[in-house]
Amino acid sequence: MMSSLALRVSIGIRRQDVRNAVVNRCSATDTAGYEREDAQRVDAAFLSNPSRRVDFHQIVTTMVSNTETRAREQPGPLSSIVPFRARIGARYCRRRCELGPEGVPSGRRCALWLGRTRAMKRWELMTSGMARWIVGGGIAVLAELALSGCQPTAAKAPPPPLTVGVVESRRMNVPIEVAPNGTTRALESVTVRARVRGFLTERHFEEGALVKKGQLLLVIDEEPYKVALQSAKARQAEAEAALKKAEESKEPQVAASQLELDRAQMLLAQIQERRSRALVARNAGPAEDLDKAEADRKRWDSQVEADRAHLAQVKADYAVDIASGQAQVSAAKAAVRDAELNLGYCRMYAPIEGRIGEARVKVGNLVGPDQSGGGAFTELATIQQLDPMGVDVRISSRDLDRITALNEHGLPVRLVRPGPDGPQEHPFEGQGYFIDNYVDETTSTFLLKARIPNPGGKLLPGEYVKVRMVMERLENAVVVPAPSVVESDTGTVVHIVDNEGKVAIRRVVAGQTHDGLRVITKGLDPGTQVIVDGLQMIRPGLPVKTEPAALTRRDSEGTHVTTADAVTDPKS
Repeated sequence: MMSSLALRVSIGIRRQDVRNAVVNRCSATDTAGYEREDAQRVDAAFLSNPSRRVDFHQIVTTMVSNTETRAREQPGPLSSIVPFRARIGARYCRRRCELGPEGVPSGRRCALWLGRTRAMKRWELMTSGMARWIVGGGIAVLAELALSGCQPTAAKAPPPPLTVGVVESRRMNVPIEVAPNGTTRALESVTVRARVRGFLTERHFEEGALVKKGQLLLVIDEEPYKVALQSAKARQAEAEAALKKAEESKEPQVAASQLELDRAQMLLAQIQERRSRALVARNAGPAEDLDKAEADRKRWDSQVEADRAHLAQVKADYAVDIASGQAQVSAAKAAVRDAELNLGYCRMYAPIEGRIGEARVKVGNLVGPDQSGGGAFTELATIQQLDPMGVDVRISSRDLDRITALNEHGLPVRLVRPGPDGPQEHPFEGQGYFIDNYVDETTSTFLLKARIPNPGGKLLPGEYVKVRMVMERLENAVVVPAPSVVESDTGTVVHIVDNEGKVAIRRVVAGQTHDGLRVITKGLDPGTQVIVDGLQMIRPGLPVKTEPAALTRRDSEGTHVTTADAVTDPKS
């Protein structure tokens, strides 16, 4: 092992300290002459410069030359890298440092720290206003080479091969999926509203509970509406009585009888007129009797005509009275029905089965229609059907033909939603049932609706989800775990283990990802060992030891860690 050398070259130290730091660290060996030569060059640099200005760049350049000579004459583990690192270090040692009287630093000081290293250490250059870190290649490596001549270096055993996790690429049937965004919605949703005005007196449900169809929910004060119902029923009875009276009226019969009586009188007057006319014609009676008989006949003719008109009027009035009575009865019945409905509206029942939300109005508050006549009603609660749950999906119009064809036979869909540990797949499969009749011209998408079983109500309306739909399947596609595929600047690559047990790089053409597996369409054959674990520690040509990789797979039951055999998709 090389011993540590800490050589601090400062403007404030004497050149003898610099000389001793190099010479006294080595024993009298075959290489000691090189170190003494270096020390002598340092000493000469001080003596030949009466202005006490030291050109460290010149000193280091000389020492670098000596280093390269030693590396050629004494090959060793550092013979190839030391001269290069030394030249790099010399490039950063070009600063002249100035000494004051008697070797005391004048305003500025340089410090060079050298430590034990194989190739290169850092130079720390300290000034009054800033600090600089400089690669300490030249002198650091020189010092190490000097010490390497004093103490022999023991050869180290090569490290064991790196162990990496691998998975064999395989062929399998891979479904081609699309996963557009969707929004859950209730297939049935009803808002319970107060349809009559009154004070809320009863509530028969717990907020957030499941309710059955027909279950009593809320009650409004019923007394005013019971009174209104009784009044309506009384008016109905009155209308029915008036109708019955109109139907039993005898006025048409009286008018008809009067017409027949007057008609008989008219006939008698006609007979009297004919008799008087015959007597007058035979000069057997006076003319005055004929005139009287003629006047009586005309009077009764007029009376008969009046009786006929009266009979017609009576019949018309009778019909009108009947119709009016029937209308009044119908209106009374409608009023009774309206009163019954209003009374029924005081009790509100669940129209559908589902989960009810919060009670938006508490018991004791006044509810009902808007007094201004705007048609608004007080919203009391909302019931939503949660099982099955509906999903609205917007899909690109380029997939319209395929989606339409699949939907005719029942398009299966899977739902993926956010979970506490990442995306989580809903355990039940749904089915598409509706495609809208137009394409949105602003987004070039169409609406697809699906329904998904939701026992327990784990899905709620309004949630943003991803909807997975299988469009078609790739037969016998080559797949590898998705983490093994690396997107680099030069393209997509995978790292494999070749037949010699060394790392190699393969350029591939990768397709879609399915259940943690990446489809490789070109560049990789099945049965190739692909590196999954340890990608950060490998390089091309490095010998490695392989073991089955541990893969993380996520499904509807959670996250599972399995061996490389899990690359086989059970669904295929």
